[in-house]
Amino acid sequence: MDYRLLDDGSEGLVATLVIDLPGATIIVMGELEDRDGGLVVDRVHISTSPVGAGALTRRVMAVIAARILEDTGYDWIIVRGAARTTGARPGHIPREFRFP
Repeated sequence: MDYRLLDDGSEGLVATLVIDLPGATIIVMGELEDRDGGLVVDRVHISTSPVGAGALTRRVMAVIAARILEDTGYDWIIVRGAARTTGARPGHIPREFRFP
């Protein structure tokens, strides 16, 4: 797994991360906040390529988070999704995820 910050998709508090996995690319955009040894990523939007349900499972998210925690030195990450714009239940705000 490789990841990189997308400079032209990041401004102010908003960061865009491109994550390359075997067989898929995931783009994550959200507002970052350092808090008490951890990182809160708020109002997150996610795009996957190829498009399809199941490309980003809880297990895959845990692997990505573990790598980011290891590389950055944060103790934890909280990911809070934004209201869905497409797919199942537009307008729905998904529950937050905490890693580890």
